[in-house]
Amino acid sequence: GALQDLTALVTKDVPNWEKLLYPYGKAVSSYNGKVYSVPSANYNVGLLWNTEIFKEVGLDGTKGPKTIEELTAMADKLTVIDKDGTIKRMGFIPDYPGAGNGQFVNLVLYGWAFGGEWYDAATKKITANDPKNIEALKWELSFYTKYGAQKVQNFVKSAGNYLTAQDLFQSGKVAMVYDGEWNLVFGDAAFVPKLNTGGFPAPAANPGMFGVSYADSNPLCLPTRAAHPKEAWEFMKYMSFDKDACSAFAQTLANPCQLVDHPQYALVQDPRYVWFVNQQALASQKVYPRIPVSQSYFNKLADAEQTVLYGQATPEDALNQVTKEVQELLDSAGDPA
Repeated sequence: GALQDLTALVTKDVPNWEKLLYPYGKAVSSYNGKVYSVPSANYNVGLLWNTEIFKEVGLDGTKGPKTIEELTAMADKLTVIDKDGTIKRMGFIPDYPGAGNGQFVNLVLYGWAFGGEWYDAATKKITANDPKNIEALKWELSFYTKYGAQKVQNFVKSAGNYLTAQDLFQSGKVAMVYDGEWNLVFGDAAFVPKLNTGGFPAPAANPGMFGVSYADSNPLCLPTRAAHPKEAWEFMKYMSFDKDACSAFAQTLANPCQLVDHPQYALVQDPRYVWFVNQQALASQKVYPRIPVSQSYFNKLADAEQTVLYGQATPEDALNQVTKEVQELLDSAGDPA
């Protein structure tokens, strides 16, 4: 394989390594029970909202929604539509920023929130058409049905690039987004004070998934043909398991430190950022399938999400197709390790 198995190295040099990390630390570093990477600078997502817009419509800017149902109702209250039907502001756009802006496919997160799974490791089966995933996509679709897919598309195109002062969220055109802690650091200086953060809600029937997020890291791997594997491994150990390095890198990237125990850094003085740090310990943090065709699966889910939202397929048909296509890819891929 292209990557070196690090299981023996990490077990020997950092015997308690799993306990140093958050609960998902081993899962994001492993494939088929073997360790092929070590974590560095974790990242996750939550709900961010514009407190000024909340106050404008009579909502409490200190509190986010606790359920999907509450979020849906709040989104409607926060939405402003002109008499001619033109959207002036949306409370929430379910696929924004999403894969179209280089972020995660929101559908995957909603599937988890509704109680679905995307892969059965025991049977090695793709489960994109899990009934709960279909239910989640139908929930997404309800926004586009209610406000009009073409009108939503026109509205999205009216804004500037993601993570700029002209994007939908920072310009005040969208009141709530499902996004990451980096907004607190890389957002426009005039906008960041308006922000608040919290867990993304799950349906009332599935409260244990409050704060649902993908759990991931910026992993460090050792290529099989690395010219200096010993030196590379020493650097990797330092970046992953040295507490001071962890805090310094977390501050630089605005991503939570991968180590549970580490020196404090400036960002953790902001309670809005601390939410993302603490969220890592929740049971609602999920690891995207570690399979040979993960990226292809991701791409097909992103395409399916858009196909459904713009009325070109039903949720059932789109996710059945993804299940079929990705299963075929997986079956033909073999074991890359």
